Amino acid sequence: WATRNVTSTSRSARSVMPAADRHQRDERGTGLVPTIVGLLMVIMLMAFAAQVLLGLYAQSMLEAAAWDAAHNVALSGDPTAAESDARASLGRFGERATFKWDLRSDVTLTVSANRPSLMPRSIRRPLGMDRSTTTVHARVERLR
Repeated sequence: WATRNVTSTSRSARSVMPAADRHQRDERGTGLVPTIVGLLMVIMLMAFAAQVLLGLYAQSMLEAAAWDAAHNVALSGDPTAAESDARASLGRFGERATFKWDLRSDVTLTVSANRPSLMPRSIRRPLGMDRSTTTVHARVERLR
């Protein structure tokens, strides 16, 4: 584009401007919407990842406490003391946990508890992220 001296007022300044410059004024502020949408998507992804990590940690703690309790019952035969020790090791997570014992031949323990959460229950429940359940078996050694 050669530079032109436009001194005439009959022609508008718009007709002299290149096409790319004419559309620049119309696009101001349009980057705000995609930026906000992108930022919200990143925040949601981070919240989901934190919820998954929290759920994995809770599942790991539940399995460790269940295994320790079943092992203690296999050695001592007292499920009441083992259950109270397991609840103590789980802290607040273990307050509402349910313990189901089967002491017929070997020790089988099923423990269920609501997972701690960062998300509302209406989102967690359909994804299956609201409850942890684990079953452990411990052999009882008997002298023959």
